[in-house]
Amino acid sequence: MSDLRRLFFLVLLLIPGAVALAQPVIELKPEDGLRNIVLQCEFFEDTSAAMTIMQVSSGDIPGRFRPFEKTIGNFDITSSAIWIRFKCTSAVTDKWYLKASPEMVTDFRFFSFENGSWKSSARGYINPKDHNGLNMAMLAFPLNIARGDTAQFYVRIKSTYPLFVLLNTGNANALLKADHTASTIGGIYIGILIIMILYNLFLFISNRSRGYIFYALYVFFCGVFILFTNGYATHFPRFIQLIQAEVSALIPIAFGLFGLLFTADFLDLKKIRPGWHRLLIFFYISCIVVVPSSYFWPLLGSHMIQYLGLLLGIYCIVAGVLAWRSGYSPARFYLLGFGIYMLSLIVYIALGIAGTAITGFDINVVLLTGSALEAIILSFAIGDKLNTALRGQQQAQAETLASLQENEKLIREQNIVLERKVKERTSEISEQKAIIEEKNKDILSSINYARRIQHALLASDQLLTENLPEYFILYKPKDIVS
Repeated sequence: MSDLRRLFFLVLLLIPGAVALAQPVIELKPEDGLRNIVLQCEFFEDTSAAMTIMQVSSGDIPGRFRPFEKTIGNFDITSSAIWIRFKCTSAVTDKWYLKASPEMVTDFRFFSFENGSWKSSARGYINPKDHNGLNMAMLAFPLNIARGDTAQFYVRIKSTYPLFVLLNTGNANALLKADHTASTIGGIYIGILIIMILYNLFLFISNRSRGYIFYALYVFFCGVFILFTNGYATHFPRFIQLIQAEVSALIPIAFGLFGLLFTADFLDLKKIRPGWHRLLIFFYISCIVVVPSSYFWPLLGSHMIQYLGLLLGIYCIVAGVLAWRSGYSPARFYLLGFGIYMLSLIVYIALGIAGTAITGFDINVVLLTGSALEAIILSFAIGDKLNTALRGQQQAQAETLASLQENEKLIREQNIVLERKVKERTSEISEQKAIIEEKNKDILSSINYARRIQHALLASDQLLTENLPEYFILYKPKDIVS
């Protein structure tokens, strides 16, 4: 009897542990819409990244699967493969789906047990397109569950990017609604970027200012990066996906580099802050180092991108503040646009780190909104710079015109003064001429009068020649006879 009593108490002690170890079952209901199931899932970190579905599902690793503690699983940058398992059941007949994030992932595999074996569906940059009949940007996989059945599913994720895991389940209507919303937002975002790019290309063709081409390339690569994070890479050509898988830092470096070039040109740092402009050499060298590093050491490259992105953001904000304090008014729009994008990025990262998912809200929308607002506001900044330059030209033209008018006025006044002096001088010369002519007339009259006197006193030349052949006349007049 005592043995039975001990056995009874032992069973009582084991029951709570068994209940705690029991894997939760997710009941799928149409009215739940897209439901976050992360807290009902368990994860296992495969540090070797070499285990197969047979090994993971065989039960040879008891106790290694642990429940999530937050609504978003945060694994940061890891070389491990993350395995996630969950059980689902449904009391109704419907088409059920799993919607997963992140969309920006190197290798994502979904496993379901069907017809006595594990069936795998693969997505990610290293895998060819596999939509499972769903031509969507989002990661979505069908959950084949018959009414009243319970099924076990596994997910394996391997990525060189920061890894935030968010899993949702829902029926086809909920999935299509989410896809429609995401596609609408994505279409608006792409349309805004295309308009901004074409607008700045037009300005570049018109003005031949390299700042516009820098901005167009910055918006292009920034848009490509944001679209990658939202799953649109699946619509890109296959070779682009492979390049992104092999050199994960290439696109982030491209949009960061052209962002720096645009910042330096737009804020005119070389003229306003020469010392701050020289710091760009550090970022140029860093970009050259990070790209090959991400190819040979992908995880190192991802860490370098994080730190370099942080420094780049600080550099751009400080550069904008310095330019604004130097009296460069377009810098205020630059700070507003870049600040909104940085704020959206901080919110996106903070939600992932905090492991907080907002019901009915896709955190990818934060980046799309921030990037779109940045593109629009920076276009206002470019327009303000054009207006500032135009005002400067108009002011310079007005100053030039005023200077020309002042010069013309001075010339007119000088001409008047000169004419008056010429008239005065001409009058003086006329008076002097009249005096000279009068004196000349008197002199000529005196000479003529003297000759008449001389001729009257002296004999004629013929008479003097006949009588005095060697005569001469001494002629030394001293006075004018009047």
